[in-house]
Amino acid sequence: MRFWIIPVIALSAILLIYAATSLKQTVSNKTATSYRMEEPFDKVRKNLVRTNSMDEFVEAQHGQLLDIKYEKLEMNIARLFGQKWEIRGRTVATVKQENEWIGDQILIIQQKLYISPDKLLVESKLRKPTPFIKEYTQYTTVEREGNGTRVRENIDMTISVIAPKPFVSKQFIKDEMDKASIQGMARAERVMREVASRRPPIFVLKPRR
Repeated sequence: MRFWIIPVIALSAILLIYAATSLKQTVSNKTATSYRMEEPFDKVRKNLVRTNSMDEFVEAQHGQLLDIKYEKLEMNIARLFGQKWEIRGRTVATVKQENEWIGDQILIIQQKLYISPDKLLVESKLRKPTPFIKEYTQYTTVEREGNGTRVRENIDMTISVIAPKPFVSKQFIKDEMDKASIQGMARAERVMREVASRRPPIFVLKPRR
């Protein structure tokens, strides 16, 4: 009748140690990548602008896309038919993200877009911090490089997690962040190469949402 006392005492001791040593750990991380595509920049830019590729990139890197709204679009009309035209826009995406360490989260991501004859820039930023992700900013640069296209990705992220200090170090959390960022960038690169290889549409496609 008393054998159960031993595992209960052991479990209580483990929980006591966890409670005594658990703390909120805040970790920041930066990740970057760069790669070249042989497809001409003009073709890549048309495919990115005229299709629903924005939705595909959001889902590839952040999770399930629940909603996306196009809040702003500005065109420099005076330059539109010249060599120095530019387009600026802003979207807000609502994404459901699943993570084995911090659970499911709803992310509100604001994206600023800049498009010119030789460059396309996208800044993705967490609009409102979540209980775990405090800051998230991603910069995507697509630009002309000779007869091809150069793509650069930079991610800056800060998260806070409650974890048992003896078992989960800041370095462990940072390594997991590194892995997640690298995996997300790899998925984005696959989408980018697939989008770049498509035949450019004649007309701009309507957003899926």
